[in-house]
Amino acid sequence: LQSLVAGAHKAKSLKRWRRIILWLVQIMRGRRWRVKLPEGAVQGHMYSLEWDAEGGAGSELHRATEADAALVDLTDGLVEQLEADELVEWVTAHAAIAEILGQERPGESEAHARQVVQASVSGQVPQEVEIRGRSSLAARLSERGSTAEALQVLQVARSLDPTNSALRDQTAVAIQREEERQSQDIKGMLQRLKQNLGRDLNASDLPGLRATLTELEGMPLTWEAVQETAIGKEIGRCAKLEDAQIASQA
Repeated sequence: LQSLVAGAHKAKSLKRWRRIILWLVQIMRGRRWRVKLPEGAVQGHMYSLEWDAEGGAGSELHRATEADAALVDLTDGLVEQLEADELVEWVTAHAAIAEILGQERPGESEAHARQVVQASVSGQVPQEVEIRGRSSLAARLSERGSTAEALQVLQVARSLDPTNSALRDQTAVAIQREEERQSQDIKGMLQRLKQNLGRDLNASDLPGLRATLTELEGMPLTWEAVQETAIGKEIGRCAKLEDAQIASQA
């Protein structure tokens, strides 16, 4: 259903995937005696809902529940109680829901994708499903600016399938975003240091100038960042000072 008519049946597909997870949560509840759980764990879980009848064209896709986004009540100990075939159903459902929700409900999509990645440490998750989960998680992380973590997630996915062109393209986009983020961070730092240099030059604060120049020496500067912030003017003024150490640093 998920793939029919360009996703026209997303809502029904989403409802059915959630029913699978509800069924598995009920199984885990029946096995909770095997693990020591914090008081109240799993009670009131995100999937503590009745199996309602089919219907509501699109209502399921846009329905929001707090627990749907957080998955806060589920413990790793309970997931570990699933049998191998049950775990496959569990991660497949979470991977599918993460893809369906996507950018429409990014927080919930990320939470479901994390369930796949967390379960993958067992070594029992099918490679294709783990890749789907990691791809969804990386997409959500990249969208909210956590590109460094996204690249870590994608690195593992690519190690599972080095020839996957979609993963290669997704990684390239994430790398570009990370480079842009780092560039903006460097520019922001340079603007701050430029202000410090200007202040210390006007106040003839030699210790302050030495400290700022030392901080500059340890930065991974780019010509673009230096040009855009125009910090060269302050550096030039420092180079003309009589203080040998400051002139040398500049």
